[in-house]
Amino acid sequence: MIKIDFLSEKNNYRCFHANTHNEMLAKAVGIKKNYFPCVLDLTAGLGRDAFVLSFLGCYVIMIERHPVIVELLKDGLKRAYADKKIGSWLKERLKLIYHDSIHMLSLPIPQPDVIYLDPMYPNRKKKSLSQKDMQFLQGLIGQDNDANKLLNISRRFAKKRIIVKRPYFSEPLNKEKPDFIIKSKKHRFDIYLPFKK
Repeated sequence: MIKIDFLSEKNNYRCFHANTHNEMLAKAVGIKKNYFPCVLDLTAGLGRDAFVLSFLGCYVIMIERHPVIVELLKDGLKRAYADKKIGSWLKERLKLIYHDSIHMLSLPIPQPDVIYLDPMYPNRKKKSLSQKDMQFLQGLIGQDNDANKLLNISRRFAKKRIIVKRPYFSEPLNKEKPDFIIKSKKHRFDIYLPFKK
């Protein structure tokens, strides 16, 4: 059974060892000492990266369109909001919207500083088993066929930057060269600037 547990030891370990120096996600988003951007996470999934960003001080809005994942996220947030240690700040910094991100421009939300995209990874030629929860997501969601379109819309909406989390072996979305790249041990963050208006 898959359960989203923001209070798990794994989540706690990552958060309490995360900072702007060793957390590549924080560098990708652009967190500074006195700068904590508003982040719109268009592909919330199990909410892990969104939770870390909120822990580091960002205001994060998660958007998820799959009803089963939305219910898992709601359950996880409900328990986390009630927690005495993290509930107060989490209520202020981490929100969930049940919606299709492709229609983000019609939502009554503030224009985000940063848009974060973590589309389902493309299949590799060499098959290897994913982690249990990733297998669950892949079986439930399949491929994110509109990820390229999401990138284009995001570049019209974000104020500062758009981040796309990608595995090393994959091409950039739309085959568009990122403005810059930040690499971690397991993947890379392709970073794009908004379209000029």
